[in-house]
Amino acid sequence: MAAGLHIIGQGLAGTILAWRCLQAGVPFTIRDQQRAFTASKVAAGLVTPVTGQRLARTVGWQWQPEMVTFYRWVEGELSQSFYEARPMLRVLASEEERKVVEKRLKDPDYVPLLGEITDPLDDSVMRMPFGSVTMPDAGQLRVPEFLAASRLHFQSLGCWLGESIDGQQWPTDRQVVLCQGPWLCDQALFDWLPMRYSHGDILTLSIPALDRLPGARDRLYARQCWLLPDGNDRWCAGSTYVGVGKPTTEPFPEGRNHLETLLGEWLACDFEVIDHVAAVRPVTLTRHPILGRHPAHPHLAVFGGLGSKGVLIAPHYASVLLQHLLNGAELPREVDIAIQ
Repeated sequence: MAAGLHIIGQGLAGTILAWRCLQAGVPFTIRDQQRAFTASKVAAGLVTPVTGQRLARTVGWQWQPEMVTFYRWVEGELSQSFYEARPMLRVLASEEERKVVEKRLKDPDYVPLLGEITDPLDDSVMRMPFGSVTMPDAGQLRVPEFLAASRLHFQSLGCWLGESIDGQQWPTDRQVVLCQGPWLCDQALFDWLPMRYSHGDILTLSIPALDRLPGARDRLYARQCWLLPDGNDRWCAGSTYVGVGKPTTEPFPEGRNHLETLLGEWLACDFEVIDHVAAVRPVTLTRHPILGRHPAHPHLAVFGGLGSKGVLIAPHYASVLLQHLLNGAELPREVDIAIQ
């Protein structure tokens, strides 16, 4: 088999795998099916040290230093900036949630991850009757910019081969890695993978009163959904999680209504919906990514199922997969498709 990889899909997984190839001096080519809305193209790119209603330590947070080193290296290669460390203000939704934070702040493992609880606030912009807590080490990757700049770089190197091709035409003389997100399960050889589809709606908003608040655009916000400043004097809010039977990028009106309701519970000011888009995420039933060679067709491999933590965990798992494909390094059992 010829040296190098042929990568199908230039979303977050495929792009990061390609950069790991460049970093390791491994030849590669890459193709992608052009779609207006994919999970990667509309992704918030959030990275937070704790998550969920129980404010549990984010799975994979131990790889945060590796993640930052990786994105800073890419930024140096392209002379552009994509990842920004930015604190997140977690607006507490209930007295129970406040008690959870108080408990976390007594745990030495959580003290570095969370700031102090703030006092309740109720003014003309925000309602926070249970206060808030800051995550100082949160951050955001501007995923669409990262993907677009990476593609231009791959083109300049002659590695970009354009639109993806039918599976019958995949090369058989080199390792093919499928990084097709939710469309991976459309491939007959991989329809057995433990994946499902999760639809997510995202809103673009105008919030003038919040814009006038000093320092407001220097933070990320979350209260049962996230609210982020974008680069066009707008705000983005999301995302819903709705299981669907097949990939669809059609926005759901009920998704918009749900997000507006959640925002209205803590934003005391008016906001206007400027745009509404949607995408579908590949979510694994194991809650772990999936990677490795097809057990019956070893020239085919997969890398996907990154979920909402893709920005954080993809650099690590791309290295793990590359070492497996090149040197036979053993994959962790929880992600190896050969034993799913």
